[in-house]
Amino acid sequence: MHDAPDTGVYTLWQVLGFVDPEDLPGLLQRATESVRTGEPWKTDLRITTAGGIQKRVHVTAQPLPDANGRPRLLDGTIALIDEDALAHAGAGSETRIVQLESALRDWEVFARAIPHELKAPMMTIKGFAAVLHKREHDVLSERGRHYLEAIARTAEHAKNLTEAILILAPMSMQAMRRESVDLSSMAQKIIDRLRVSDETRYVEVRIEPGMHTVGDPDLLHLLAANLINNAWKFTSQRPLARIDIRSLAMGPHQTFCVCDNGVGFDMAHAGRLFSPLVRLHGASEFAGSGLGLAIARKAIQRHGGRIWAEAGEGKGATFFFSMGSGPEISLGNAS
Repeated sequence: MHDAPDTGVYTLWQVLGFVDPEDLPGLLQRATESVRTGEPWKTDLRITTAGGIQKRVHVTAQPLPDANGRPRLLDGTIALIDEDALAHAGAGSETRIVQLESALRDWEVFARAIPHELKAPMMTIKGFAAVLHKREHDVLSERGRHYLEAIARTAEHAKNLTEAILILAPMSMQAMRRESVDLSSMAQKIIDRLRVSDETRYVEVRIEPGMHTVGDPDLLHLLAANLINNAWKFTSQRPLARIDIRSLAMGPHQTFCVCDNGVGFDMAHAGRLFSPLVRLHGASEFAGSGLGLAIARKAIQRHGGRIWAEAGEGKGATFFFSMGSGPEISLGNAS
């Protein structure tokens, strides 16, 4: 495929030398993220062979765990893309694109309609449970009151879940705005709201001043709110909770992190962390829709960035997000 002479084993950097320079940063970013998160990936690349011939290849890869069960290696395939076959298939591509766009629009309508349809009955169930609790609490048995409380909790969870789906479903389709966003101010407002909603807790919060980026303010608010809400939630069992929101000098792109001293999680499960409806902690222990990190991931992906986490069980967690290539960076001033 590379027309390279069979002179022995090639080093990684010799192999990467065949990759088009414009495609190489994206390839390295995908590979690094895959090893961090444990998730498989695929992409198309342009290569220039040893004989100077340009080709297109399709790469698929999946991380392999080491002796401790953590992803450290990548295993995959490189397949040559037949340009002639693609050109031949192009005659019907416009029709196929129209069909796919129509299917996506239908799915978006469906994805929005279902949560709306579910929201009303869930609110009705919750309302009747509240009325029963108020009017019949004293005549119910202890078991009856337990069941009633379980119904109310389940209805509240279902309501939160439908609201999260209403946020997640259209995210891939909505138009992007690019504006200057003050992440420090945004984070402070989210923390202020959390303090008002939970006045019984004291949480030590440090927000680096002067953090700015360029992106869609609504999507970035969803990203920040879900990460900060998680840090607030998973530090609830700590007598002295701490949350640190700051920028980092990591690589060529803007990188920020939300760090907490909460319950953390086992990094062996990090590959599932951003999948919808995946929980690393029981719903009875920590409430939530199970979609918060999926929403955060979609928000940062829309900006061409990536998100990952580092944690330990009982040792807190740090969530990083990189904005990807973009405008001039402003990382703020640490104090």
